[in-house]
Amino acid sequence: SEVTKRLEVTLGPDTADLSMRIGIHSGPVTAGVLRGERARFQLFGDTVNTASRMESTGERNKIQVSNTTAKLLEIAGKTHWIQKRDDSIVAKGKGVLNTYWVSLKEPTGTDGSSDQSTDVSSSMNRPTGKSKQNRLIEWVVELMQDRIKTIVAQRNSGGMQKPRSSVSVGDLSGKSHHGKTPLDDFAEVIKMPKFDYKVAKNTQASSSVVIPAIVVSQLRELVTSIASMYHDNPFHNFEHACHVTMAVDKFLRRIVAPDLDVDQLRNGKKSRGELASHLHDYTHGINSDPISLLAIVFSALIHDVDHRGVSNAQLVKEEERMGLLYNNTSVAEQNSLDVSWQLLMSENFGDLRAFIFGNEKSTFQRFRQVVVNVVLATDIFDKELNNLRKNRWNMAFGEQAAG
Repeated sequence: SEVTKRLEVTLGPDTADLSMRIGIHSGPVTAGVLRGERARFQLFGDTVNTASRMESTGERNKIQVSNTTAKLLEIAGKTHWIQKRDDSIVAKGKGVLNTYWVSLKEPTGTDGSSDQSTDVSSSMNRPTGKSKQNRLIEWVVELMQDRIKTIVAQRNSGGMQKPRSSVSVGDLSGKSHHGKTPLDDFAEVIKMPKFDYKVAKNTQASSSVVIPAIVVSQLRELVTSIASMYHDNPFHNFEHACHVTMAVDKFLRRIVAPDLDVDQLRNGKKSRGELASHLHDYTHGINSDPISLLAIVFSALIHDVDHRGVSNAQLVKEEERMGLLYNNTSVAEQNSLDVSWQLLMSENFGDLRAFIFGNEKSTFQRFRQVVVNVVLATDIFDKELNNLRKNRWNMAFGEQAAG
């Protein structure tokens, strides 16, 4: 329905696959507030039970009403809204009932009769013409637009360096050439920007940022192209990538510092800048760097691009040249990085890159470093990379770091 399609922007791309059944009955009820750990307002009585039976015996994306409700609609002059159900239903505790379907129709004839009406609610059952993949693409575009707006909002507040020189595609292509691979861009330490209290305090709301139509168009083309490069694998497919992207985005939006004083937060004793500073330190600068946050979300989207549906061990046997190119190390992951990066750096997306990065080389390099590190981290079977990750974790969070 249209409701679930609107909800999927917030709740995720599978929400639009949900359907609804609605049941309505009319009559007296008893209302009250139930006390307890979770106090709630609730309705009681036979009317509620009958409405529940209307729902449970209904059909997907339809509204079923009882005979009592249908009569009230007739009295209200809405006869053209109701249509008697062809078959009777057997409702638990109620026996056999005659019910009606409700379809919101507007009469077009002078007499308002139901045979001269136009259905204005048929969108509940009519296909939208958009495939699931198109809905996924639109959802990702909306999500990434929100991240891009945050980048621009911070830049407008002086939180990022203004472009000093134009950066060519060749400078930042990241393309594997002359023996260079994405693994060569793997960074032990990625330097995050220093915290700027003034910027954190004065950064404008991202909702006020307007993204030019050409940038939105290129973003949609980019996401569509990424989707087309996913194979129809049982698992490593575009839908899987969207699920990972949704989870990553939600996790990033729920970052909290457990040592913050709850009372101070509730009473507003900590300013916006103080809270931002605390989260900056707690997340090692990631939370206050929208470029890194976009890079992490982008990594989730591309991490399985061109995946062949087999393990790296099998891939190097089936694709010997690819194995040699990437030194038989994280072959699928490096290939995904190369394919996606070459797409991003194509001439088709020049306006998109300029709007996000302002042609600032250091910003773009940090973006690439984060993307490379995150995508390579998805290879959980490479022993050498796993050891590197464990060592970095110990350096950052181990006893030595705590001391």
